[in-house]
Amino acid sequence: GIQSLRRKGYDSAISAFQKAAATDSDWAEPQAQLGHAYYYRAFSQGLPDRKGLENAGQAIEAYETAIAMDPRLSTVKDPYLVRHGLAMCYEALGRRSQALSELKKAAAASPGNPMPGLYAARLRYWMGDLPRSAENLHLSIRRARKARAYPALARLVRNGSEFTPILDSPTNRVLLET
Repeated sequence: GIQSLRRKGYDSAISAFQKAAATDSDWAEPQAQLGHAYYYRAFSQGLPDRKGLENAGQAIEAYETAIAMDPRLSTVKDPYLVRHGLAMCYEALGRRSQALSELKKAAAASPGNPMPGLYAARLRYWMGDLPRSAENLHLSIRRARKARAYPALARLVRNGSEFTPILDSPTNRVLLET
């Protein structure tokens, strides 16, 4: 399944992970990997279309099953990816408060990672919560500086169409520039 996922063979990856999940129903990892396969299939062409939204829903089911099996995700290889994938799928389906909750959990799962804060800044910007968008961007910038990744983060915000709109907020623009 993992090899198929790496080759972008989403259908065969999904089939393999479904079989693995059925074989070992007490282990959360196959469910997490199944969620990843549906997630990648949903977002393979950018933002999900109607069929992609169905895949996002299936990813949510798999991720939620993994979390139900192992609430701390201690048996999952990368808990951050589960939380991040779940947040992106919730957002795609318009479930913004759940997406924000998962981004907080993703940040906790990967304390030095600047990306959960950046995604939360973007989501809060679209929700019209500019003060909290700025708080999340500031957190992301602090984490990026600590990880010596600030130049890459700044480039992503300035040039990535997904994040550029947050710079329409004067506060966010000042935070990024200073």
